[in-house]
Amino acid sequence: MKRHIAWIILIVTMPLVFSHLDAGEDHVVNGYLLDLGYAPEYPLAGEKVSLVVNLVNETTEESINATSMWLRISNEQDVVFAGIMALDQGGSSFTYVFPSGGKYTITAQFRDGEHIIAQTDYELEVQETANTTPNQTRSYIIALVIIVLIAILYTRYSQKKKHLP
Repeated sequence: MKRHIAWIILIVTMPLVFSHLDAGEDHVVNGYLLDLGYAPEYPLAGEKVSLVVNLVNETTEESINATSMWLRISNEQDVVFAGIMALDQGGSSFTYVFPSGGKYTITAQFRDGEHIIAQTDYELEVQETANTTPNQTRSYIIALVIIVLIAILYTRYSQKKKHLP
């Protein structure tokens, strides 16, 4: 029975584990919590970035029923995206490809009709594609360690095989 309960808990909580993005930022504005989440943790220019923006009550964390969200993404030179996003239970999720590396400002403005409920700016650093991110560096190190271990095991196996009659 305990095993069945453990499996049920695991199955129920799996979507919660996978729904969190790699990084994010929360801002509190007028009693509302505006939450920006994104993946990957280190966005690269020219590659898809998943973004989620949510609006909830700061104390109860209940979704706020806004009718729309106006979103603007800009860098120091240009506005690279601006538009009104559809909302689902107080938030919106979408993917975006940043045209170049650098610092971007993401402005999210939640509205109820023409009334502005809350607005905030997020800063997001996007890396040039040629730069390696800490996650990529970590992957290279892990791959190198695995290759070295395989080489050591192969060498030892070869030496033992030579000594057998």
